[in-house]
Formats: sequence, C-alpha cells, structure tokens
Amino acid sequence: MAAIDLSIQRATPDVPDDGWFYVVFQGLIKGRFRQKKQAEILYKGILNETGYKPDPPAPSSRNEAVEGYLDEVENYWLDSHKHTRRGGKGRY
Repeated sequence: MAAIDLSIQRATPDVPDDGWFYVVFQGLIKGRFRQKKQAEILYKGILNETGYKPDPPAPSSRNEAVEGYLDEVENYWLDSHKHTRRGGKGRY
C-alpha cells in the first residue's frame, strides 16, 4: 500500500534476495518470514494498528448490460464465418 508505505517484499532492491518474505513499513523491515502467510499476518496487524481505510472506488459510468450485449454482438460477427453454408451447386 503506497498510501501508508506498507508492503510485503521478496527479492527486491529494498530487501535481501534470500528467499524470505519481508514486511516493510515506512522503509523499515518489521519482520522476516519463510512463508507468505506468516508475513500476511504481521502485515494485517500493522494495517489494523494504523487504522488506514482505503478510499471507496469511484462509481463507474459503465453499464454492464449494454457492454455484455455489445460483447455478444461482437462475438457473433467474429464467429459468423464459421456458420456459412458450404457446398456446390444446388446446395442452397
């Protein structure tokens, strides 16, 4: 999270490349763990201590029904060449 400078890192320029997971808070290494799940526990603990709440996402102006319909129409026309009649004289 860039907003509070809290992250789990592994093999980045900020932490050693030794295969361990590091919890980094404001540039300081707060913990070193062999398993990511253990690092996530500390990460969530620090996150709860800070009281940080991300801003809710902005409402989108997308209409899911319209976009779904347009996707279906596009797929229909992209696949329409597969459904043409084939054959010779008198087959139509």
